[in-house]
Amino acid sequence: MTGKTQSGKTSLVKKLLPTYRNYIVYDVKRQYGTLGAIIHNISELDLAVKNGCSRLIYQPNTLDIDHFNTVCEWIYTHLRHILFVVEEVHKFATKHKIPTHFNTIITVAEGDPHYIGVMSISQRPANVHNDVLTQTSVTISFRHNSPSDAEAVAGIPANTILELLPYHYAVFNDADFEGKIHIYKLIL
Repeated sequence: MTGKTQSGKTSLVKKLLPTYRNYIVYDVKRQYGTLGAIIHNISELDLAVKNGCSRLIYQPNTLDIDHFNTVCEWIYTHLRHILFVVEEVHKFATKHKIPTHFNTIITVAEGDPHYIGVMSISQRPANVHNDVLTQTSVTISFRHNSPSDAEAVAGIPANTILELLPYHYAVFNDADFEGKIHIYKLIL
């Protein structure tokens, strides 16, 4: 999911998350605290899962890429049937480097028993690693002001993204063989 700052990305995610039974949000901006048990480190993550928590908000104390990679490794090793939401993905999976375990999660082969879905959120898709962009099945984009960011969004024409009205978003699903782009308005 992409879009400029204050375009509606977080609001849409907050509307979507309650429809999932199991999720972990990597919440670097501390915006999702009301949607699950807040945890800050791997020990708390391990304890929360052992205690049956299935809606977790991981608020790291640092933007350290190695720590993010460790969390990804833990998720891949210990969890199944879960949605992993990564806010500010451009800070971790940069244009030139992607953490090994995050890459493993997003590129698992079809039929993999892990069933880990990923929702990557960024206001700077031009700075996101290509593996993240190309492994996306459903692309959602709010308006961008930067042509380079709009052009980086897979499946949605840049001019469509640049012309979106406030709080409107475009959706492309690569399973739609007709290649239709659907436009929706976020109701706040």
